[in-house]
Amino acid sequence: MRDSQAGYPGEMGGANTEAWHTVKLWRRAGLDVHLIPTWGFDDRWRARLDALGRVTHPTPPGDLERVPGLAGPRTVAGGEQLDRAVGVYAFAMM
Repeated sequence: MRDSQAGYPGEMGGANTEAWHTVKLWRRAGLDVHLIPTWGFDDRWRARLDALGRVTHPTPPGDLERVPGLAGPRTVAGGEQLDRAVGVYAFAMM
């Protein structure tokens, strides 16, 4: 199963840390995780995610509908990304 995450891990805490932990959890569950760094990303983090077999789709917030397969069964998104993602199903990680 494929899951997409709007957002990207990074060095700062908060959402960046949550993104990293979520990717690791989904990986352990055997999910095919695709990440959408709508506000940019660090090349070191991309290399780290590539090494785990995760797929990165560098996409500006206004072009989310162009990400292949984004309208899949489950997607985590928030704020402006969620507002712009037409037809995307969202759920909150509790």
